[in-house]
Amino acid sequence: MKTTVTKAKGTAALLRDIVAGFAKYTDDVEVTSKTGPSGREILTLRVNADDAPLVQGKWGRVLQALRTIFSTIGSRESRVINVIWSEPVRGQWKETIEQFVTPYKPDRITGLADRLGDALLIEPFEVGIYDGASEEGRTPIVLEYKVSPAEIEIANALAPFLGLIFSAMGKRQGKDLHLQMTPVINVPAAGKTLVQLSKEGKL
Repeated sequence: MKTTVTKAKGTAALLRDIVAGFAKYTDDVEVTSKTGPSGREILTLRVNADDAPLVQGKWGRVLQALRTIFSTIGSRESRVINVIWSEPVRGQWKETIEQFVTPYKPDRITGLADRLGDALLIEPFEVGIYDGASEEGRTPIVLEYKVSPAEIEIANALAPFLGLIFSAMGKRQGKDLHLQMTPVINVPAAGKTLVQLSKEGKL
């Protein structure tokens, strides 16, 4: 049976782990949770000043993606969740993420993908990560959600926002990562699998 791991403290922990997945100063990522007016949950995100442009994203897209994702999580649980900065963030966007590449850890990416799937989807799903088709000497990484046809519409609607987050995580690990949503009939109801595949289908 699917379990939800994002209520109360778990929601703050999920946001913190996601941002730490692509921030440079991971120890400085802090998320606090409090209950605001009308019972809404307010998640306050604090990061190192050097990470602020990265976490905000170009034209604010990464921050907006985080807000959309967590607003959706709240609606799934009949709650209102707002993600805010502890203070306004200003400054020029700079492409800095490639300057602090860390070792590739697919388990970490699929682990966060699995937790997000638990929070966003009602039906059973699976998560897999594998090498995509090589282009111009580069081999992209594909992160695939296999979801119930009943939820493919919501999955596709969320894909642009999730794609921004996972793309940032991929760059942090020196990989060009793409997100893919695939409708699959009869996804197992229990024991969701985090599958790592090569192009030959091996573990």
